[in-house]
Amino acid sequence: MRRTFHKAILLPCLCCMSFYVGSQIVGETEASFSSQISPEPLRLATAFVFPGTIIQLDNRAEEITYQMYEQYEMIVETSPGTSLQILRDRLAEITAIEQNLHQQFSTLQDMYDELSEYHNQLQDQQTTGIQTFGYVREGFQKADRMLKEVRETIDFQKIEAIRSSVALQIKKLEGKEKVSEEQLQANLPQVNSEPKGGTAPNQGVATHSNTNKKVTEHDEENSTHSE
Repeated sequence: MRRTFHKAILLPCLCCMSFYVGSQIVGETEASFSSQISPEPLRLATAFVFPGTIIQLDNRAEEITYQMYEQYEMIVETSPGTSLQILRDRLAEITAIEQNLHQQFSTLQDMYDELSEYHNQLQDQQTTGIQTFGYVREGFQKADRMLKEVRETIDFQKIEAIRSSVALQIKKLEGKEKVSEEQLQANLPQVNSEPKGGTAPNQGVATHSNTNKKVTEHDEENSTHSE
């Protein structure tokens, strides 16, 4: 009876000790595992960017670059005509292209800045996992190369000089047309304001004098007959 009682007490004690030892082992293992986790992979995850995003930015930057080259050639290689209307159309075209080039360059700069930010975030990581994001570095280098080529090719000062030259030609032609119109007006014959069938002032006076003379002679003649 006594042995049965001791066994009944011993079994719960052994179970409690097993649970306690097990919890201690699990706790130490979890703490040890947590202490070995470096914060760098978490930082790397926040800097992650999909390859499709990089490819899309590069393709769009390349498209804008080619468009800028084509528009720039339209300005520097086309010779304007000599007529006033052609020059006016040319000036409007140059002004519109110049504004569009500035907007496209600003967009290209924004894309480069975005790729540069991704690249800089990866450069800050001190883990071997950075090799996984090699496409970010390639995309940034491509955008950097395109931006440098655009800066070397697109000369905004030259565009401004061409626009000013066309505006000056327009001003000169407008001045010549104004002078020609003034000369034409000056050479027009003077319009005679005297009504048709009218008599000159002197002729009217002479006619009036003759009429008075005839009246006087007629009166004298009547006076003689009456005497």
